[in-house]
Amino acid sequence: MPKFSIILPTYNRADFLGETIDSVINQQFIDWELLIIDDGSTDNSKEFCQDYVNKDPRIKYHYQENQERSAARNNGIGLATGEYICFLDSDDLMLSNHLEVLNRFIEKCESKEALFFTNCTISNQSVEENSKTPQLGSNPFDYFISNPVIPTRVCLSSIIARKYQFREDSIISEDMMYWMEVSYEHPVFQINEFTVFYRVHEGNSVSLKNNHYPKMLRALTRFKNEKPHILNKLSPKVRKQAFSQIQYGISRYNICTGNRGRAIIHLIAAIIKKPIHFQNRHRVLLMFTLLFRSMTKVQSIVNCK
Repeated sequence: MPKFSIILPTYNRADFLGETIDSVINQQFIDWELLIIDDGSTDNSKEFCQDYVNKDPRIKYHYQENQERSAARNNGIGLATGEYICFLDSDDLMLSNHLEVLNRFIEKCESKEALFFTNCTISNQSVEENSKTPQLGSNPFDYFISNPVIPTRVCLSSIIARKYQFREDSIISEDMMYWMEVSYEHPVFQINEFTVFYRVHEGNSVSLKNNHYPKMLRALTRFKNEKPHILNKLSPKVRKQAFSQIQYGISRYNICTGNRGRAIIHLIAAIIKKPIHFQNRHRVLLMFTLLFRSMTKVQSIVNCK
């Protein structure tokens, strides 16, 4: 039984996989297994991964028909043999200290069956910076909805991991909902060391270009209907702010695609959801610009990336 099982779902990311897999091989802590779950790739991912499998018995490759990343992570959890489960997205990297930092913290922690997460460095067009990571407070539910924690930062006991499922009916925010479900019953710890590397690029699923906000709204609405006891743990202020931000994101997308009417509707919804919001001065100004100026002018105000 290895100490850590690392689950790496991938789909047509052969151009990223080399660096990602190498970041695991280069870990200072060596007691791990890497489970690559290929979610139906049509590029040369299989052949690429097989070279690594042949060289290192700790690396295992599994192919599944395309079912999206939640199913890939769930299947990976089922195949894992490690004491703890870590996640690694195929376009992210683990810094060489990641598993060592986790192991050191877990060994000293009284609560072994818990969720742990570290801090990350963000890379955007060759510019690298440490994320301004807020500190985990007394309400992990407020934290996870306000400060998205990418899976690469997370590690949890395999006993816990097998109790839950990533939602396969959601392709956005499925990780956030998973963290919330875990934190409803188990302790959560933030480790204040930077141990992972998040790459920002056009293919990121969470981006304005990919219009992820409507998907997030649908996912959270289903989650709210099915797991009201969990969403009720959110403070009213944070809940309103989160749904207001989603409506604002949908409005921005419609501005960028030139749909003035829908942009106005969702901008009004954003203001109504959270009338007292630090961004509302900007939003009201944006509303007047939408009503009385050209879309070109409005688009110049919104960062359409």
